[in-house]
Amino acid sequence: MKHQTGERFKKIADEMFDGNVSEMARMMGMTPQSFNKYAQGETLPGGVILKRVISLGINLNWLLAGIPPMMISDMKGSGVQELKESERIEAQDEGMDYFSHINESQLSETERDLLAEARQFSNSLKKFPLPLQVKRLMLELMIEHISQEIERLRNTDP
Repeated sequence: MKHQTGERFKKIADEMFDGNVSEMARMMGMTPQSFNKYAQGETLPGGVILKRVISLGINLNWLLAGIPPMMISDMKGSGVQELKESERIEAQDEGMDYFSHINESQLSETERDLLAEARQFSNSLKKFPLPLQVKRLMLELMIEHISQEIERLRNTDP
């Protein structure tokens, strides 16, 4: 299944790197072949890639959900609704423990490592004043990314 983030990665390359996807990949610390999986919509970005996208000044709301504007620098005065402090606190506290139901004793060491990465990503989301629905979408993408990685590992393990 192709993901819409692929088209958005291509748009970033078009607008910031004159369409040079290889240059964008290098700027993100990736090989062009690895980045191509994101640009084709075959792979969803995980926490490390999302941090690199932020470092380029890209609005994650736009990358993940298509909510404009594309650039973080364009967010003020562009119709992006600012959350009130009380809404931010509520969004941080509400429903952010997505992992409490997981029995870690049934996981392999690799799966536990991936779960720790997801927990770390979830905790880092609490620091950003994003709407709860965007945080949930980001976690869902992270979880899908981890599921893909677990499946890949299970297919390569003897």
